Amino acid sequence: LVCARADDTTKIIYSSGKEKRFGIGPFIIADSKMYILDDDGTLIMIDAESDTYKELARHKILDGHDAWGPLVIVNGIMIMRDSKHMICLDLKE
Repeated sequence: LVCARADDTTKIIYSSGKEKRFGIGPFIIADSKMYILDDDGTLIMIDAESDTYKELARHKILDGHDAWGPLVIVNGIMIMRDSKHMICLDLKE
């Protein structure tokens, strides 16, 4: 994950580094947080307003098999899926 300046994408603000990779998993930004579902089905929450890579939480949610469907957040509820399951998470707390 790389964060760059919008007005000059050659100027990198931060990177997650070589060890923290996410594959082709989906992401969404809401309430100053970025949520990324990696290829293994782990949901990672990142501070979207930080000027450094700041991971706030991570938790294995799905088994990771084809866990690349779009994420949706409505009224504090996140919906995600893989090829076999659909999950609803309450993000309000």
